[in-house]
Amino acid sequence: MKSLFMNQSLSKKLIMMMLLAGLAPMIIVSIMASGIAKQELERLSYSQLESVKEIKATAIKQYFKTVQQQLLSVAEARETVSAMDAFRRTFNTMASRDGFKTKDDIANIKTELAQYYNQNFSNEYGSRNNGEKIDSLALLDGLSDPAIAGQYRYIYQNKHPLGEKHLLDKAEGKASYHRMHERYHAGFRDFLERFGFYDIFLVEPENGYIVYSVFKELDYGTSLINGPYANTNFAAAFREATKLKKGEFILKDFKPYRPSYDSPASFIASPLYRDGRLRGVLVFQMPLERINAVM
Repeated sequence: MKSLFMNQSLSKKLIMMMLLAGLAPMIIVSIMASGIAKQELERLSYSQLESVKEIKATAIKQYFKTVQQQLLSVAEARETVSAMDAFRRTFNTMASRDGFKTKDDIANIKTELAQYYNQNFSNEYGSRNNGEKIDSLALLDGLSDPAIAGQYRYIYQNKHPLGEKHLLDKAEGKASYHRMHERYHAGFRDFLERFGFYDIFLVEPENGYIVYSVFKELDYGTSLINGPYANTNFAAAFREATKLKKGEFILKDFKPYRPSYDSPASFIASPLYRDGRLRGVLVFQMPLERINAVM
């Protein structure tokens, strides 16, 4: 390269030197411009991410605000309190009114209900949790007679498949509870489907019994005070809601919830009052899919 340069004429040498002298600043400027452009692109990218984060956060806050308003509107509705009174009045007599009066009667339907726990629920749990096994029968222990009767009628004898138990308006049997269920269930179900909630519950305050559920999972009929799900975020929401005033609410963050196959579940609850007396608690189970869709 050196010998080639030396063999050139003076005019060509001058031209080459001038070209090199002119190219050097251009190269330096290009390198500097490239670095500046890279920094600017990074700044714009981070700025865009921050904007997206703020938009998503605002959307999530607005969603929860909407849910709160929906919960309080339903809690303040006269029909909701009437449904609460009707279910709590008829829930405890469901077993005896349907002919399950003796310990043997309860033991017999509990044995049949155990088939659902051991097969339908356990198989669905395994399919959603990479084949993991679960002692589902342990969840059946400790259920009250009304809870066993309720799950027997609305889950085990329910002809609709798993995941569609909410389509049953009225179970078989002579208990007054079934007539109340037929009266109120369609309205709650329509609200759930319209606004995309996972489940809606009515819980009586004395024993913590879930006297009504739209979706009818294994928590239906159980006690949130001493039942198998008394240590869940659902139970915590219920307990705190019983201490609130009318128009107040409590929201519990997402945690794995066993009746929903250990999928993350969040609960928002508000007390139900009539004539200044606590009649029960209204609870919404929040849908994780709606929040995932926003994010």
